Order: sequence, then C-alpha cells, then structure tokens
Amino acid sequence: MGIFDIFRSKQEEPEPEPVLDDTLHTVPHEDLNDWFREQFGSDMDAAEIRVEKMRSSIMKSVSDTRESLLRLQRAHIDSNEKMVTMANMTKDSYVKHSLSILGKLSIPKSGTHSELMKANKKVKATIKEINRMTPKQTVFMGKYFGRESSGVAGSLKALEDTNMKMKQFLESDARVTKTSEQLEINSKQLSTLIRQSQDFEREEDSIREKINNLDVSKKEAGKKLKDLIESNEWGKLKSSEEIIREGNKERDEIEMEANDIINTAKRPLKKLMHHQGGKSSFPESPFKEYVIGNNEMMFTRMLQDAKAGASSGEIILKPREKEKLDHVADYIGNDLPMIKKRYMLLKEASKNAESQVTQSQLHKEKTAIQEEIADIERKHKSQWSELDARIQERKRMKSEIQELKITTERLVQEHGKKLEIKI
Repeated sequence: MGIFDIFRSKQEEPEPEPVLDDTLHTVPHEDLNDWFREQFGSDMDAAEIRVEKMRSSIMKSVSDTRESLLRLQRAHIDSNEKMVTMANMTKDSYVKHSLSILGKLSIPKSGTHSELMKANKKVKATIKEINRMTPKQTVFMGKYFGRESSGVAGSLKALEDTNMKMKQFLESDARVTKTSEQLEINSKQLSTLIRQSQDFEREEDSIREKINNLDVSKKEAGKKLKDLIESNEWGKLKSSEEIIREGNKERDEIEMEANDIINTAKRPLKKLMHHQGGKSSFPESPFKEYVIGNNEMMFTRMLQDAKAGASSGEIILKPREKEKLDHVADYIGNDLPMIKKRYMLLKEASKNAESQVTQSQLHKEKTAIQEEIADIERKHKSQWSELDARIQERKRMKSEIQELKITTERLVQEHGKKLEIKI
C-alpha cells in the first residue's frame, strides 16, 4: 500500500522487427563507429532529441512533486486531540523523508544509453521509496490531509508515467543508441585484441629467428667438434684415452679375480673374527682392503690365527675350510706380489694418461665445445617452449576476435543491416 495505487501505464505494443536490407556492408573494424553513425545518425539524433524532451518532462514532474510535498508540509491542523497530533507528526515525518530522497535525485542532461537506463532505475527507486507507507500512515494522510496527499499522489503518478515512457523508449526506439554504445565498446575490444595478436605474431617471428640462429650456432659447434675429433692431434690424445680405458678394464679384471680367490677364505676368517669378539663383517673388496692398502701382513696373520685356532680347537673348521686357508695363504705369498705389481703399473699408466688428457688443450677445447652445445640445446628448448605459449595465446585471441566479430555483426543486423567486419 502506498500514497497511490492506481492508473498503471498501459504497456506499449512491441516494436515490429526491422526489415533486413540484403546489401552486405563490409566495414574495417577501425571504421565501425563512423559507419554506424552514417547509417543511423538521423535515428540517433532523433532519439537524443526525444530523450531530452522526456528528461525535461521528468524534471518538471520532479519539480511538481517537490511543490506538492511542500504544500503538504505547510498544511497543519491546529488541535490538541491526540489523533490530530499524531497525524501532524506522521505528515511531517513523511514529507521530511520524501524531500530528502527527492533532493538526491539527478538526471544527466546527456549520457550514454546505459547511463540513461541507470538514471531511469534511480527515478523508479525514488518513486517507490516516496510511495512507501504503512497502512496506519496511509489512513492518517488520507483522513486529515486528503487534498494535499492527493496532490502528491498525482504529481508522483505523473512522474512515474513519464519515467515509464522513458524506459519504454530506451528499450525500443532508442535501442540504436544502446547499439552505438555497445559498438564503441566492441570496437575498442577488437582493436585491443587485434593489436595484441599482432604483437604476439611479431614476437613469434622474433623467437623463430632466435631458434634459427641457435640452429646455425649448434651446427657450427658440431662441425668444430667433428673437426677436432678427426684431427691428428686428437688421434694421439685418443691413444691416451685408450690406455685409460684398457688399463681400467684390466685392473677391474685383476681385482675381480683376486677377490674371488681371497673370498674363499671368507667363512673361516669370519669365524675367527667372531671368536675374537670383533666385527664379523668382511670387506666388500678384500683385494683393495688388504693388498692395495698394503695390509698383506695383517691378512697373512689372520690366516695363520685361523689355522692355529682350528688346531687348538678354539674355532671349528671343516677340512675343506682348512684347505681354503692354505690355498689363499699360498696365493698371497706366491702369486699376489706379481699381480699387485701389474695392478700398480696399470694404475700409474692410467694416472699419467689421465693427466695428459686432462691437461691437453684439445681436451679443454672439446669440453668447451660440448658445454657450448649443451647450452645451445637448453636455450633452444626454452625458446620452443616460449614460442608454443605465444602460439596458443594467439589462437585464443583469434577465437575471441572471431566471437566478438560475429556478436557485433548480429547486433547491427537487429537494425536491418547486414554487416561484415573486416579484420
């Protein structure tokens, strides 16, 4: 319930769909706004003139409403009756609140379609707020200030009707101004997306050029490495690498064979370690531990202690285990010295060869070239990754441009013009 609740505006009939012009208009995206103004300039001008007239009518209704509220404010009933006093207070409170709300209302003299729609909604909200009353307030106002309240209701109703006409006009005949506003937004978005897409395309070309340069650099570095490896000087250095490789191989074989023999005494020796209360673990490579580590005497004493322990009964050894102890002791005393000498000679030869290779300028050049190639490959991978990211982003932009293009063309078609935007 409110100060008025009658005579709602009859809804206007919907506007007929425009007749579509079969002429296809091909327009560059940057000329879109100018072209639309050429096609619909007269409609836009007419809409602006009518909007201004409606705005004047709305402002007049606002002024009339303010005047009717002031007349209501001046109205006063002199009486000490409680009901009359309450009616005066109700009226004063209502007028004060309504004038405050009305004072905040403003309608722009000119503006975009969206700004005018926003102002229209604000007027509607203002009317709704002024019209709002409790049933008790409505009774007081109607009984004691009926003539003045009717004046407020009438001016407020006129404001509502005029504002409704403005709304209907903005949603029908003035749609051309809404389209113009949206076209300007879409045109700016298209320009931005196209510019960004072109920037990305130039960046892609730059990255491809970097990739091509890296390919050339890698090819040149590969040729340098190939020439170095095929040189006579490298052939001499290669013989040193062969010495290292063959020496390491033979040393591994010596170590493996020696460990196989020494490990045959592993079980009886672990029994000795356990008996003596020490750790019963055996070295992974007893050859390196006892022989290369110059601990042959200690190992020989371990063999002798094991045999003595078996003889005294302190440790229990099987006959086969005793034979293994004798066999390993014989190997340590007779065969191993020559084997150790051969191993140390190979180790020294490998060390000398490694020193030659490491200190060789050719080796340093080879290492530098290999590091250069590795660095080029890292950069190559990074550039390809960056290029792929640019391509994917540009695809997304292209899709967005196409979608915005179609949306804008359909928007113009609603006004009877077939449009093809040239990107």
